[in-house]
Amino acid sequence: MKPNKIFIFIVILVAEFLFNDILLGRENPAEKKSSKAQSPLGVTGNPQYGLLNVNNWELWLEWNGRSGYNPFIEGDGGVYPKGTSFVIYQDGFVFGGPVIDTRTGQPPASERIRVGGQTYNQGMVAGAAPGGIPENPDDPGVRLYRIRRDYTDPNADLRGDAALFFQKSVSAVTDADIEALRAQYDKDWKEWPVAKGAPFIDRNGNGRYDPPPPGTLPDDLIAKGYDEPGLAGADPNSPADQVMWTVCNDFNDAASRSLYGSPPTGIELQITVWAYKRTDALGNVCFRKFRMINRGNFRLDSMYVSQWADPDLGDFGDDFAGCDTTIVGGKSVSLGFVYNSNSIDREFRKFGIPPPSGGYDFLQGPLVPGAPADEGIFDLKKRRGYKNLGMSSFNFFSAGSPISDPPQRQYEGTLRWWKMLRGFVADESTRPDRRWIDNTGKETVFPLAGDPVAKTGWYDGIPPALPPGDRRILLVTGPFKFAPGDTQEVVVAVVGGLGADRLSSISVMKFNDRFAQNTYDNLFAVPSPPTAPNVTVRELDGEIVLEWGSDLTTVNATEKTVRGTYAFQGYNVYQFPSRTSTLANGIKLATYDVIDEVTVVLDDQFDAKSGQILRLPVQLGTNSGIVRYYRINSDAVTGRPKLNNGQEYYFGVTAYSVSTDPFATPLTLESSPRILTAIPQSPKPGVRYGAPVGEQLTVTHKAGTSDGIITATVVDPGKTTGATYTVSFRETAEGETVWDLKRGGTTVYTSANQGSIPTGDLNDDF
Repeated sequence: MKPNKIFIFIVILVAEFLFNDILLGRENPAEKKSSKAQSPLGVTGNPQYGLLNVNNWELWLEWNGRSGYNPFIEGDGGVYPKGTSFVIYQDGFVFGGPVIDTRTGQPPASERIRVGGQTYNQGMVAGAAPGGIPENPDDPGVRLYRIRRDYTDPNADLRGDAALFFQKSVSAVTDADIEALRAQYDKDWKEWPVAKGAPFIDRNGNGRYDPPPPGTLPDDLIAKGYDEPGLAGADPNSPADQVMWTVCNDFNDAASRSLYGSPPTGIELQITVWAYKRTDALGNVCFRKFRMINRGNFRLDSMYVSQWADPDLGDFGDDFAGCDTTIVGGKSVSLGFVYNSNSIDREFRKFGIPPPSGGYDFLQGPLVPGAPADEGIFDLKKRRGYKNLGMSSFNFFSAGSPISDPPQRQYEGTLRWWKMLRGFVADESTRPDRRWIDNTGKETVFPLAGDPVAKTGWYDGIPPALPPGDRRILLVTGPFKFAPGDTQEVVVAVVGGLGADRLSSISVMKFNDRFAQNTYDNLFAVPSPPTAPNVTVRELDGEIVLEWGSDLTTVNATEKTVRGTYAFQGYNVYQFPSRTSTLANGIKLATYDVIDEVTVVLDDQFDAKSGQILRLPVQLGTNSGIVRYYRINSDAVTGRPKLNNGQEYYFGVTAYSVSTDPFATPLTLESSPRILTAIPQSPKPGVRYGAPVGEQLTVTHKAGTSDGIITATVVDPGKTTGATYTVSFRETAEGETVWDLKRGGTTVYTSANQGSIPTGDLNDDF
């Protein structure tokens, strides 16, 4: 069958520039710097620190398990939203309980209660402890491992990654910085420590790790069924985009006692931290899995574990805390969070945004025996006859208040922690145990479980709560038995939310947390957004042209790949106020969508005006048809009708997909934007363009009987060469009619690679 019309747009590749500024947080010299703190890669190339920064968080992890600690500024290592101010000063994992020496069957003569982990001091040292024998921390294999799936992709924003990782402005990042970062990604990818317990994706299902062939691209890993380092849940084709892993142990007596005076318990702790490069709610979440292995000789019959945090939400002196224990879907939310006590926070005001909210959710507690019908989760697999413990208590205190930090390096600190782990107030060990008393006079193990948004129940700021201040929070789960040789896991989500004000930020954070919980409940079968388009920029006199149709490999990967129930639907073109803007800050200039029955897509979203989660339009398709270039000659950010030559402007193009399942959560997925900097400018002296943007080139029908109409449009005048192009038709051996585009005598495109010719209009870009 011959087509009625063929529209051909001639487009040539142009250069691309990627920028992403970084803004540093305040300095708080509360801790002494590590010897390797001058560079996260360390002087030997064996990092002690890693940074999760692939989505809307910047979250540091240290090889000994300490988290939220930025080695450059000695704290404030949890930044949200990325590129603004900090939400976390430090956090860590704390465990404890009374021990029985299995060699004697008796508790030790003294110091029976043991507490270990990480807070301000580190009770653990880097390295595994197979057979109860710790690794030497100086061994090259003892380090913080950090991988990113797209590190080999030339379109990956490693410049922005390097700026955050090395704490530089984007303009100060050198090519050497980028190559050092890429080399470390490559080293960690190739040396991923599966033998020590690091997770991997077993796509071939043989139960062992088979490293992928060198140079395999990320999409090929999935397409060809190769194993890869990293993490995926029930769907091996839904891997995390960035993963960090480390292992530490508490066998070192000096380190263990430096925490709260306890001698070692004999615990190995494997920590996996991961995130997804998303523009939806999951882009505001980081996940942590703590795998504990009892490598010692002590049995703990009543062990508790805790996610501890010292959250500093911008100005640390005006924080409030809270917890959420409401029942959703038959299970407790198990959330602890921080928010601002004032409408304005002086740190976030510097970035022109209201205070966000940050929280921690116990997605998975320890696995314990349950009823025959119960179903627990371990290693992202369901276990019949077991159940996972939820949050057993929540606790908080404030620096400088009557209830403050337990003393470090003293056994008194262990005894106070033992109170908190069991849900009691952190009083001195000589005082009787007492519960929190809420605003109605009732005892509770969940203080501040009211709703500060709805203003119901006991929430922070309502007596008997403490005045606003420098809060500490801890989420606790337990008790459970932990004998030598046992293994347990806890999974925690670190969640952020930014609303229109301090209270609506809590609502957004809880909304994002709901997505985190749904993701966990689906065993991290996370559908991926479409492959981001490869956008190039042409800078012209008072005009910018964006083009993303020349890279046919990327076009096909974007438009022809179906990920689960999600199929490509269209492109969005944005202008951004700055290099560091997020998708939420972008101004949508155009949408080009597939012509079908899908147009406006509604999904659950936070509505800033009402402070509620409403079903709102998230994609605004109009059946425009797919176009792969866009001309810009006005400034949508300022509203000015013209672009100024010599001024920087920021643009990006995303691809979005829509699920065929009307009950999917979320219903639509959108790729993350790569923000491009463009500067309109007149042609350089001596440069003359052969044709202006949008000019229709002359087309001559030379021979044959085809009634096809060919239209050639100039998109990038900087690449016009004056060459003659010929379109010809032929029939394949299978009887299909295909067409070829030739420049001179060389074929530069053939529809045979794209399938048979459809009827109606055909829009292809070159």
